[in-house]
Amino acid sequence: MTTRLQQRRDTAANWTSNNPTLATGEIGYETDTAKFKIGNGSTAWTSLAYAYGAAPALTFNAQTGTSYTLQASDAGALVTLSNSGAITLTVPPSVFTAGQVIDIQQIAAAK
Repeated sequence: MTTRLQQRRDTAANWTSNNPTLATGEIGYETDTAKFKIGNGSTAWTSLAYAYGAAPALTFNAQTGTSYTLQASDAGALVTLSNSGAITLTVPPSVFTAGQVIDIQQIAAAK
């Protein structure tokens, strides 16, 4: 006997627009980001935290100057900083929301 499980799925924009409340233990999958949330029966989609699982493809933002200010588009990306001199990185808190992640890597030693 073959068993097939199918989870609720839609794009991130549609999930946010519709903002449903998932049943306790129900999984909602974003087809365009590969992220998912697990319902608790009382919290609407936009207030649920993402569960750990497959991550979307990582985007890169290579910076070679001596200063860089993070931008909203850097959320979920890897920002690389490469310069032989000192590098100033500015994090403007008003640009980001709680739970967003930005990976930062310095790939050239500063002197």
